[in-house]
Amino acid sequence: MCEATLDPPTVGLDPSSDACERPTIGQIFRRFGPAYRQKSAHRMSRDQLQVMAALESCRTKELGSVHY
Repeated sequence: MCEATLDPPTVGLDPSSDACERPTIGQIFRRFGPAYRQKSAHRMSRDQLQVMAALESCRTKELGSVHY
Protein backbone atom coordinates (compact mmCIF):
# COMPACT_ATOMS: atom_id res chain seq x y z
CA MET A 1 0.00 0.00 0.00
CA CYS A 2 1.35 3.47 -0.78
CA GLU A 3 0.80 6.72 1.08
CA ALA A 4 -2.08 8.93 0.02
CA THR A 5 -0.97 11.94 -1.96
CA LEU A 6 -2.78 14.72 -3.68
CA ASP A 7 -0.99 13.96 -6.92
CA PRO A 8 -2.89 12.06 -9.61
CA PRO A 9 -2.27 8.31 -9.72
CA THR A 10 0.54 7.10 -11.91
CA VAL A 11 -0.23 5.67 -15.33
CA GLY A 12 -1.21 2.04 -15.17
CA LEU A 13 -2.43 2.16 -11.56
CA ASP A 14 -5.87 0.63 -11.29
CA PRO A 15 -8.00 3.28 -9.53
CA SER A 16 -10.36 0.61 -8.20
CA SER A 17 -7.57 -1.25 -6.41
CA ASP A 18 -6.62 -0.65 -2.79
CA ALA A 19 -3.02 0.08 -3.79
CA CYS A 20 -3.38 3.80 -2.97
CA GLU A 21 -5.87 5.61 -0.82
CA ARG A 22 -7.52 8.70 -2.22
CA PRO A 23 -7.11 11.97 -0.31
CA THR A 24 -9.88 13.03 2.03
CA ILE A 25 -11.62 16.39 1.96
CA GLY A 26 -9.81 17.22 5.20
CA GLN A 27 -6.41 16.49 3.65
CA ILE A 28 -7.23 18.65 0.63
CA PHE A 29 -8.46 21.53 2.79
CA ARG A 30 -5.43 21.29 5.12
CA ARG A 31 -3.09 21.49 2.15
CA PHE A 32 -4.84 24.06 -0.04
CA GLY A 33 -7.29 25.77 2.35
CA PRO A 34 -5.02 28.53 3.69
CA ALA A 35 -4.02 29.70 0.20
CA TYR A 36 -7.62 29.46 -1.02
CA ARG A 37 -8.90 31.51 1.92
CA GLN A 38 -6.19 34.11 1.43
CA LYS A 39 -7.30 34.51 -2.17
CA SER A 40 -11.08 34.05 -1.85
CA ALA A 41 -12.22 34.56 1.76
CA HIS A 42 -13.89 37.86 0.88
CA ARG A 43 -16.33 35.92 -1.33
CA MET A 44 -17.14 33.25 1.27
CA SER A 45 -19.81 33.42 3.96
CA ARG A 46 -18.96 32.96 7.63
CA ASP A 47 -20.76 29.59 7.54
CA GLN A 48 -18.59 28.42 4.63
CA LEU A 49 -15.41 29.46 6.45
CA GLN A 50 -16.56 27.63 9.60
CA VAL A 51 -17.28 24.45 7.65
CA MET A 52 -13.86 24.63 6.00
CA ALA A 53 -12.20 25.02 9.42
CA ALA A 54 -14.19 22.09 10.83
CA LEU A 55 -13.23 19.84 7.91
CA GLU A 56 -9.57 20.85 8.22
CA SER A 57 -9.48 19.80 11.86
CA CYS A 58 -11.40 16.56 11.30
CA ARG A 59 -9.41 13.46 12.36
CA THR A 60 -6.63 15.53 13.89
CA LYS A 61 -5.28 15.76 17.42
CA GLU A 62 -7.02 19.16 17.72
CA LEU A 63 -10.29 17.27 18.12
CA GLY A 64 -8.77 14.53 20.28
CA SER A 65 -8.71 11.85 17.59
CA VAL A 66 -6.22 10.76 15.00
CA HIS A 67 -6.99 8.18 12.30
CA TYR A 68 -4.23 5.61 11.79
